Amino acid sequence: VHSIAGEPGGGKTWLALHLAAETIRHGDRALVVDYEDTPASCVARLRALGLDDAQIAAGLIYVRPERPLVGRGQYNVAALDELASWDIALAVIDSVGESIATEGLKPNDDDDVVRWMQTLPRRLAHRNGAAVLLLDHVAKEREGRGLWAIGSQRKLAAIDGAAYMLEVGVAPTRTVEGHVRLV
Repeated sequence: VHSIAGEPGGGKTWLALHLAAETIRHGDRALVVDYEDTPASCVARLRALGLDDAQIAAGLIYVRPERPLVGRGQYNVAALDELASWDIALAVIDSVGESIATEGLKPNDDDDVVRWMQTLPRRLAHRNGAAVLLLDHVAKEREGRGLWAIGSQRKLAAIDGAAYMLEVGVAPTRTVEGHVRLV
């Protein structure tokens, strides 16, 4: 389980979809669990990154959860088991905050964050061996930002792979060449 934290609109999703495109180019499949965008936007970005429709159809599994998967009470076991059963090399969860909120959990509550981490990201990583990439947001104010994303410190403690910060010089767009630094 790995993570990238950064400012909204700073290029985290573009970076994650670049990794998904590379995964697909190598003949593997990528799962995008998307709480923030649309399937059309995801496909358009993968096309912009050089994939054709046949590659996308063969290599992308796109999920936009309509209801909680983890939650405070009963888990949606069938949905979780289906996600964890797919043969994927990369799983992207975009974004941690939106996923935790959709689940009815509190991002500042250590127990809720641990429950979410064990039930969704770790399940994907351990059940099928996928690299799991979590996208998360930092505090808006640079001075109070600290070393990690907003919410519980358990987010960082639960990472057993690499944790990156994406620092934005110029936010990338379709028409503006961006400059970001991955730390």
